Amino acid sequence: MASSVLDGPRVVTISRTGWLDRANHIALWGAVVLLVVYPLLMVVAAAFAPAFPNSQPLKLSDIFSERLITAAVNTLRLGVAVSLLSLISGAALALLAAQSPRGRWIDLLMSVPFLTPPFLGSLAWSLAVGTKGYLGQFGFFGRPLEQLIFSFWGLSLLVIAIAVSLLSISLARRLVPKKP
Repeated sequence: MASSVLDGPRVVTISRTGWLDRANHIALWGAVVLLVVYPLLMVVAAAFAPAFPNSQPLKLSDIFSERLITAAVNTLRLGVAVSLLSLISGAALALLAAQSPRGRWIDLLMSVPFLTPPFLGSLAWSLAVGTKGYLGQFGFFGRPLEQLIFSFWGLSLLVIAIAVSLLSISLARRLVPKKP
């Protein structure tokens, strides 16, 4: 019978970086699943489940209805229009801000949409236009402005007014020459 006797205590090192990296990786993916994947799955499940006790579940033919296809096409049209027009106007404003001696004023004007939440901006536009809106009550062009804002291009212009500031500020930072 062979027995081994330790000559002395052994020092066992445990790598904290490997364990900590694995724990961080698991925590990150857990947060992604909890904060992104789970809510998306709940939205998809709610779309196919009946909302009321006597209602019918969603059918595949409902997805390909004319109304939903029109909404999807209009959403894509709006996204393309806003992307192209905000890129063009944002690049022009960024070039103007980078090459103008008053570029800081342009940056200041472009930071205003960041300070205004989109919900408050849309609420302000809704209250301002129309025959009973603030502009209509003061005798300004309330009704024509209402028809413009609640059209495809009016909605595009409102979204561009918010998106152009992000593009302008980020592009202006890239166009400013770096000082050695």
